Amino acid sequence: MLEPRNIHKLKSLQGKLAYLQRFISNLASRCQSFSRLMKKGVPFQWDEACNKAFKSIKSYLMKPPVLIAPVPRRLLILYVAAQERSVGILLAQKNNEGKENALYYLSRTMMPNELKYSPIEKLCLALIFSIQKLNIISNLIAFIWSQKLTL
Repeated sequence: MLEPRNIHKLKSLQGKLAYLQRFISNLASRCQSFSRLMKKGVPFQWDEACNKAFKSIKSYLMKPPVLIAPVPRRLLILYVAAQERSVGILLAQKNNEGKENALYYLSRTMMPNELKYSPIEKLCLALIFSIQKLNIISNLIAFIWSQKLTL
């Protein structure tokens, strides 16, 4: 996988990553440095931040975590996280040995107005995002976990 050298190649890369997003943890945050290159009127300038993000994605794809298929009628665990500029979720399920296995990853970057949210509002945004994306199985989710907040 080669570094994108123009906007067309970057869009192609992002399309491929979008197809694989359910397998990539925290994809929105990993691709954050690419977003400024996608803005209209901004010259394509691949810098060190873009290179670091690209290498991070590339190394992640070379040894991704194993996702399992969900076991019917077994409860699901939802982890929500909110970072400075993105929200993400992990849907997990315990196996027969009691160990949690990842089933699904989702993430997205925040809109400009959402960046102004407080930490608790950002977590609520992550929860709403997960419910919208996982609405078919939301009644099977037993636990919801998030990072600690100082209020």
